[in-house]
Amino acid sequence: RGGEEKKGSSKDDARKKNLKNPALLRKRLSSYPVTSISIHLVQTGDILLVKRGAAIPVDGTIVCGRSGVNQGMVTGEAMPVYKKEGDKVIGGTTNMEEHIYMQSTCARPSESVLSKIVKMVQDAQSNKPPIQALADRVASVFVPTVVLLSVFTFLVWMLLLESGYVAMGGGMMDGKAASHDAFLFALMRGVAVLVVSCPCSLGLATPTAIMVATGVGAALGILYKSGRSLEMAGKTSVVVFDKTGTLTESNPRVVDSTIIPSPKGRGGGAAER
Repeated sequence: RGGEEKKGSSKDDARKKNLKNPALLRKRLSSYPVTSISIHLVQTGDILLVKRGAAIPVDGTIVCGRSGVNQGMVTGEAMPVYKKEGDKVIGGTTNMEEHIYMQSTCARPSESVLSKIVKMVQDAQSNKPPIQALADRVASVFVPTVVLLSVFTFLVWMLLLESGYVAMGGGMMDGKAASHDAFLFALMRGVAVLVVSCPCSLGLATPTAIMVATGVGAALGILYKSGRSLEMAGKTSVVVFDKTGTLTESNPRVVDSTIIPSPKGRGGGAAER
């Protein structure tokens, strides 16, 4: 058993040594056949080949090769970011320039960077901001009160109609109204109080607004950490960004062009900027 443990340890040491030597690793990797597998079969520690123009399947670290990676979907940067051995890459971004070998560090989808972003949006929708907590407290009193008023309205009208003091058509009644007609008449008045007060809207308005706002914001590339942040954004008048902040759509395009005449003596060509 001791010999098996020593043999396994030597294999791990050799593997770590290969990972630290990109030239040796590239030579060894080129001798192995490349097999396409489903992303669901990727395990932590697997060595993956990401070709130029392909999406990086999972979070990991580059072990061999250098390339530019388009991280615009996560960071908003318009230009590819240069990556070399030892640099981390994010699953879902795009390898733009050269083939690279990477080692997966996060094979579980729930632990990836993109999954954490999705979870953050879901948490923002479920967390209650202060305004929703206030609405819930008001609704906890308002809803039972409206229901009681509706029941009270029904009972009062039912009592007046059955006793003959009020007629359904207005005026005084000589006799008792029909029980069926009196019940429907009183029920309509009680329901009218309940519908006009609409206690459900007070409890549904705030969570519905938060869900819609976070969903639309995510579609536009704006993420909120919590419901409190969303509420504070509505009161914000000035936003200050530091010098390292990235404000871009990550999709460069030509917005203007100018024809610059070439200097005299260098031909009649023109340069476009």
